[in-house]
Amino acid sequence: MSYNMLKDLYDAITGASNITSLVTSNDIRVGWQNEISSYPAISIIQVGGNAVGRLGYHHVSGQIDENFGVQVEIYSQISLKENYDILDQLSKTMISSGYSKLSDTDTWDDTLSAHRKITRWNKRDIYTK
Repeated sequence: MSYNMLKDLYDAITGASNITSLVTSNDIRVGWQNEISSYPAISIIQVGGNAVGRLGYHHVSGQIDENFGVQVEIYSQISLKENYDILDQLSKTMISSGYSKLSDTDTWDDTLSAHRKITRWNKRDIYTK
């Protein structure tokens, strides 16, 4: 299920014109990156999750209750404000896709010479196996 959730999230973000007007879809990637070729950029990384079977009176078919955690990083070589502008638009898509923001922090990446906004999100999904 993790692959499908990452794919759905990637499709939602790259399909949102309010985001792609700020970050080209080529600069939105899934997975860790050694380097970033152009800015601004977004990285989507799975950072946690668990799945628990559900059985009981209302769930005799056997359902899976999954919590899925992602870290979305925004990179800018221009300013923190650019990261915040992107985050504002990203938040709209994340929340409408069922994610809750857990935390965010601002850092400076010396290796990339870029402002880095790190956000963590969680989504709960219940599905039948």
